[in-house]
Order: sequence, then C-alpha cells, then structure tokens
Amino acid sequence: MNSKNELNYKLNDKGLSLVELIVAISIGVIVSASIAALLTFSIRMYRNESVNTSMQYELQTNLNMMMDEIMGASTMVVEQNTGVALADTGKPYTKFAMFGKVTGSSTKKFTGVIFVSSSADSDNKFKIYMNRINDEVVPVSETYPYPKALEKFAKDQYADVSGAFATNPNPYLLGENATQFIIQPDPDAHSFDATEKTYTNPIEVKVELLFERNGWGTKKYSKHVDDITYLRNKVTDSIYIDGVPYNIKKKDD
Repeated sequence: MNSKNELNYKLNDKGLSLVELIVAISIGVIVSASIAALLTFSIRMYRNESVNTSMQYELQTNLNMMMDEIMGASTMVVEQNTGVALADTGKPYTKFAMFGKVTGSSTKKFTGVIFVSSSADSDNKFKIYMNRINDEVVPVSETYPYPKALEKFAKDQYADVSGAFATNPNPYLLGENATQFIIQPDPDAHSFDATEKTYTNPIEVKVELLFERNGWGTKKYSKHVDDITYLRNKVTDSIYIDGVPYNIKKKDD
C-alpha cells in the first residue's frame, strides 16, 4: 500500500459520527419500547382472559353443584337477609339455604347440605360457603316439636358455619367475589299459595349467582348465571321460608 492510499484509508476509518450514533440509539429505544408495549399488552390480555375464564368456570361449577343438591332434596329451609339490600343491585341476598332429606320416626336425622353467605363488605362482595351434613340428629323437644325443630336445626347449622369464619377464613369456601346470591323457592308462584301457606309438589327453586372480579388495572369482569330446577323427590315435610312454615298440599285438596 503506498502512502497516499494509506492516508485515505486512515481518513475513512473514523467510525460512526455523533449524529449517526444518536439516530442508532433512538431507533433502538423505539424498537425496545414497541416490544415492551407489545409484551405488556399481551400479558394484560392473558391475565384478563384468565380472570374471565376462571370466574366463568367457578360460577358455573357453583351453580351446577347447588342445582344437584336441590334436585336430590325432599325438604328445605331458606332464609334471606331480610332488611339487607346490596347497594349495586338493590336486592337482598340469601342468608342460608339448607336442602336434604329427613329419615327416622322417633329420632329424626338430617342428611344434606347448607349454603351460607358471609356479610357483604364495603364493595358489596361476599363469600359463599357450603357445609355437608351427614345423618345428624334433629333435636325434637316440647319447645321445638317437629317440623319446627328442623328450622332451629338449620339456624344452628348456619351459626356453626358462620362461627367458623373467625377461626378459619375459608372453612367451606364455595366461591368468593359474589355480588349476588339468591335461592328462591317457586319464584313464579306455580305451586305456592301465600294465603294458605302451602306448596304443591313439585316444588320449583331458582338459583341466581353474580360474581365480580378485578382484572388488569381498572378492568372489571362481571358474570351472571341463573337456573330453575325442581325438587325431584316428593316433599312430604313442611318447609320453612324466612321463618314461615309452609305445608305441602296435595293436588286434589
């Protein structure tokens, strides 16, 4: 290489200029920011979809479980939170609902389940619990003859589950983030006679559930399901709705 060519090579071997470096860095920053924004968006979509899917599954699972227990029952005790209405829906919600069957003559025993709701928090959300009752004696006395003893038995079961909230946060947790929970016997009055305080078989029961959960940021998801079923078994015991006994009336009475 002669001295002239060597001089030209050295002059051209000066690397990137300051302007070129700034442009290169700017492009890198823009590309990195775009990738970060895309990743953030993808993560947000994934998390929101996960919340949406899991809530729908939880809601449908709870509904199916409740409907199965209701269909297999032959007696029930249901009590609403009377005088309590949720601010966002204006509706009361079910305090507890017990479904099952009673066996025995001199000694009455109950087998079934009780669904219990916790108190609503400041966001109008509460939890739903379930406790299974296996062949437990229904105490019958002069003060509480049968079937009045069944109502007291249900209230005692409710107190047991409610008392467990303080010692164990999730004793029998079915679902959380509930904003509505209604178990309503015969909502369309097909078999209900308010004047005579009677029901006629088959007894219809409606279940309504509404769950709400926060997604990414301020995103909120709300899911609602409801369904109506009938007690498959012929109900022969009196049933209690909000502390009022209802007798079972034969269709030909």
